[in-house]
Amino acid sequence: MKLCVSTLGCVDYSLEQALKLVQDYSLDGIEVRGMSGFVQNAEIPEFAEDRIAETAARINAVTVPAALDTSIRCDAMEETDEALDEFRNDLRIAVAVGFPYLRVFGNNLKDPDNEAEYEHIAFELRRMSELAAEQGKTVLLESHGDIDRVDRTKKILDKLDGVKGFGMLWDISHSDMIYHDDWEPYYDLVLPYTKHVHIKDHIRATGQLVNQGKGDIPAREIAERLIKDGYDGFFSLEWERKWHPELAPIEEALADYLRIMKG
Repeated sequence: MKLCVSTLGCVDYSLEQALKLVQDYSLDGIEVRGMSGFVQNAEIPEFAEDRIAETAARINAVTVPAALDTSIRCDAMEETDEALDEFRNDLRIAVAVGFPYLRVFGNNLKDPDNEAEYEHIAFELRRMSELAAEQGKTVLLESHGDIDRVDRTKKILDKLDGVKGFGMLWDISHSDMIYHDDWEPYYDLVLPYTKHVHIKDHIRATGQLVNQGKGDIPAREIAERLIKDGYDGFFSLEWERKWHPELAPIEEALADYLRIMKG
């Protein structure tokens, strides 16, 4: 089982501090979602063009660059050339550092019954995926926001079947809020597309995030099933302390995460 951590739980850490965290907890990789106090990739100093080569060398000397998370949303029904420009910059970073995956969102549906919205999301994902594939990278749509249930996710996946450079990031907690222990239908849908998995725990009745093993999500059971069915990607602790500062420090969260996932 390959385990990594998202820097969302320690956005204020420098690259050196984030890499030390990976080493101290013997993790297999790192997922970047913010660094040195910045969340947007274009603002992270270590990703500037004059520093990216040094950053790449430092990361790859210590660990595996597992995924690069972007803030890009493919759900807007208006002109999205700005998002495509942002994606091109994120793709530059992924190529330079060696991140195989770039996470994007579908996210918000104004009208879940409007087929045009799914067409738009698929269009945006397709053109980003084609750019990524040219560089040997893959765009991952996260199961997030309104894209967290079988019928909606399927409408998008059906339009992207066979598209090179496209895959899914399954955030188990989002679909868990819909399906609880009846997770297999969503699992069966996304399994062929899943390249990366986010792990966190919550209490279903309230949605409150808690340390791994103190909530209701059967993360270890799902992870073991994924591996049995051929999944060989990372399981990444996405500790949302950036958005929820009341959560425990990343070090405490990692200790519980590793205890549960390693068994």
